[in-house]
Amino acid sequence: MNGRIVGVNPSSIWDVILWPLLTWSWSKLTGGKVSYGWHWRPYRGQIGQVVRVAGDSSLSLHDWRHGVFWGTCFSWRTVALLCPTQRVVWHVGFRGRSGCQICSLEINGAAALLIGPEEVDFFAVSADGQPLELKQVSYSTRKLVRDNIPIL
Repeated sequence: MNGRIVGVNPSSIWDVILWPLLTWSWSKLTGGKVSYGWHWRPYRGQIGQVVRVAGDSSLSLHDWRHGVFWGTCFSWRTVALLCPTQRVVWHVGFRGRSGCQICSLEINGAAALLIGPEEVDFFAVSADGQPLELKQVSYSTRKLVRDNIPIL
């Protein structure tokens, strides 16, 4: 199974300026993570089928004291490997206690989504905004995810 980032829908100047630099340098330090806070934006569109993932029980809500940035870059270790059932360019989104957001990164193939301390629903939307069926392939840790699968 492979996956890769094939583009980004720029939502801020940070996509243009920082993302290429961070992809090259910071993703090595954070174990391959390629999405950052500015890639995630509120989503109010149509959601199709979801994949519900339980929170990582080894984390506590106290792990959030350093913020989501710290958690997603360093302390969240478990990932859910997901991919749509169709071979299309897609965006991943999540719905949880903190709301509903979608990532501006365009994915082709599989992606590894970091799992925090709370239950979350993941969903997929095509590049043109149509809901897609999403399947969970497996659970893993970010250390075991191959280089050819992006970590978000």
